[in-house]
Order: sequence, then structure tokens, then C-alpha cells
Amino acid sequence: MITSENIDTVLSGGGNVVPQDGGEIGSIGQVYLDDERASPAG
Repeated sequence: MITSENIDTVLSGGGNVVPQDGGEIGSIGQVYLDDERASPAG
């Protein structure tokens, strides 16, 4: 799970999305924050 503390780290490297089986889904383009808590919304 992405936390508010590591959003910059995830986005700065292009953040690859990888499923549990080790394949590759794609890269992270945007992270949406919950308006009330300013934390990543899921």
C-alpha cells in the first residue's frame, strides 16, 4: 500500500505496477489523494 510518506519516491522513479505473480502491468502516472485525510485513495 502506498502511504503519504512515500508518494514522491514512487512517482519519481516512474513507479512500475507489478502483480504478485511478478509480471508487469504498467507504470504509475497519477496518485489520487483523499480530500479529507490527504492520504492515497484506494
